[in-house]
Amino acid sequence: MPPEPDTGGTAVIAVIVAYQSNLDTLAQIAARLRPQCAIIVVDNSPDAAHAGTISAWAATTEVDYVAMGGNSGIGAAQNRGIARAWARGADAVLLLDDDSLPPPHLVERLLDGAAAAGPDAVVGANAVDADGSEISNVRGVPGALPHCRDLMSSGTLIRRAIFERVGPFDEGLFIDGVDFEWGWRAQRLGVSLYVCRATAIIHRLGQGRAAGAGIPAPIRHYFQYRNMIRLIGARVTPWRWRVEQMVKLPLKLVLILLFMPRAGVRLRHAAAGIRDGLRGRDGPAPGPRGARA
Repeated sequence: MPPEPDTGGTAVIAVIVAYQSNLDTLAQIAARLRPQCAIIVVDNSPDAAHAGTISAWAATTEVDYVAMGGNSGIGAAQNRGIARAWARGADAVLLLDDDSLPPPHLVERLLDGAAAAGPDAVVGANAVDADGSEISNVRGVPGALPHCRDLMSSGTLIRRAIFERVGPFDEGLFIDGVDFEWGWRAQRLGVSLYVCRATAIIHRLGQGRAAGAGIPAPIRHYFQYRNMIRLIGARVTPWRWRVEQMVKLPLKLVLILLFMPRAGVRLRHAAAGIRDGLRGRDGPAPGPRGARA
């Protein structure tokens, strides 16, 4: 393995989950991270040829490549990468999506934020959209390190002691809600979540490879409805979030019908998600593996 970058005595390894990744973007992410921390790429790509391309690229760089052998979902991929990071001696992991470009000094500023927040804290970079507008759920809340209820995984620094206390990500959710569910479990165990405004990452919010102009791929409606229904009934879920979703989910069906392309396909996916959510089904969507995660 290559030498670990200096992170002030804390060994940090970035875990990037890849899915049919754009190689140029992945290379940019790696180039920005190399001066900051070591890198593990966990590849969820269902296409063997594409996975082979990513593997060949990783072999020529200072990147530790882990193949999942298909799309196992983001929770499973993150758990595999985190286990690899602990095996390599990491004290903390930085979670990233394969389309989130890390800014300079991301690791340093997250470590500073974690030190300021205390030992029972998880700290994530501020989430912004392409024009720099804040999209995290602390917008409007003052302070450089505001407390938050829901933390997106991409750009989040998790220390080993906290991860081992909370446990792994819920692999059954597969994609939507994986990060929120873990954060709620953490908070029930006395861990606080914070957003570090000293650093920011542009988020696409998992729109899917078939998406365009901020519109999610149709299959995502399956996961959104199935997982939101499952989480509404979960013991760890905050009551305010449950009420919010019970209002939003019916309204979203109307918006899909009125404004989204391929509304019929989207509504069929949503209906299947509602059905499977009520049945308690988890894992990948029915049919061939490969939904975006």
